[in-house]
Amino acid sequence: MLRDIIYIFYVIFVILFLLEISARYLMNYNAPFSERFRTHIEYVNSSYGRTLSPSQTVFHTNKGKIVKDSIKYYINSFGQRGENYSLEKSDDEIRVIFLGGSHIFDLNYYYYSGGDFTRQIMNKFDQSVRIINAGVPGYSMGNIAKRIKEDIIHYNPDIVIINSIWNDIKEITRYDTLHLHQSTNKEKSGKMPNKNPLAYKVNMYDQILGESVLYRKIRDYYWYKKLNIVSDKMVIESFITGNKINKARFDKYLINQGLIKLYKNNIIESVEFLKRNNIIPIIAIEERLIDDDNTVEEKRKIKYQMVSINTHDELVYLFEKCDSLLFEIAHTNNLNYIDVNKKMPHTLSYFSDHVHTTPKGSNYMANEYYHFLRPIIDSLLVVN
Repeated sequence: MLRDIIYIFYVIFVILFLLEISARYLMNYNAPFSERFRTHIEYVNSSYGRTLSPSQTVFHTNKGKIVKDSIKYYINSFGQRGENYSLEKSDDEIRVIFLGGSHIFDLNYYYYSGGDFTRQIMNKFDQSVRIINAGVPGYSMGNIAKRIKEDIIHYNPDIVIINSIWNDIKEITRYDTLHLHQSTNKEKSGKMPNKNPLAYKVNMYDQILGESVLYRKIRDYYWYKKLNIVSDKMVIESFITGNKINKARFDKYLINQGLIKLYKNNIIESVEFLKRNNIIPIIAIEERLIDDDNTVEEKRKIKYQMVSINTHDELVYLFEKCDSLLFEIAHTNNLNYIDVNKKMPHTLSYFSDHVHTTPKGSNYMANEYYHFLRPIIDSLLVVN
């Protein structure tokens, strides 16, 4: 009996050993936990939401392996993307701050290959102009409005560009879902880890078995399912083919309540604060792949699962409502207003997914924003 048990354990051990060898040498590379934290942007908590941890360098990776000599992102001592600069501003210096989410942070344009679109803009001006990229992945207008008062004001900006829609739509549709179902459907969710499980060890199993490639592949698959992370190659066909829009639902809950509560008021509050402090606010329409004419291939790059909608056309409708609202705010308050999205091609050569641009798209944005800002900055330089 004992011999049989030992034999069974031996067979199991051999099978697991062979599977581990196969996972380690025959399958795609799976980065150990010791490497993973260096390939992800670190955050710290603040009163206006989590923000970029100051003075960090995030390396470029190739199939999980860090390319040591290639810097992917550099975050300065102020928690902004780019190099350090003096907090004190000379009399003839003009500072322009871009605010928004990962779209403004410019996830797909790396420092070592020329820099994000804001760095490209600054390179087009002379040394009297500093362009500051204060985009933070995941930020919505709620975060931005608080940050303008508590943080951005300290960098003595002359111009602040507000560019945010996608993350607000995520919040707006979330608000709508809660509003409609809060009395009848209480969401049940298991306890989630405090850290990103795709980057860190989050339980004792990770601590004990974390060196096993086989284990890491299995647990990574589990977390992808748990966190509802969908591969770019997967798409829900109903989103592509569906074209019915429940405008009554959108207009009643999203437009009249969600947009006003979570979006419009934050924008107006931010604009009024900036104007009181003699800072020029600029309203920008968020550039995106999403439009009425997207092909199936383009729709496969849109993260529909991140918003509470039923069809592609509903998402287009929501973006258009936000566009109209931003135009209305700019027109009513006599603000500078820019819509690069209207001119920019909505194709996969310019966008890698729903809102994040390719290097070609970032280049396009840099040129458009430069030509838009040039006369405004020239007028400020004349005054100075």
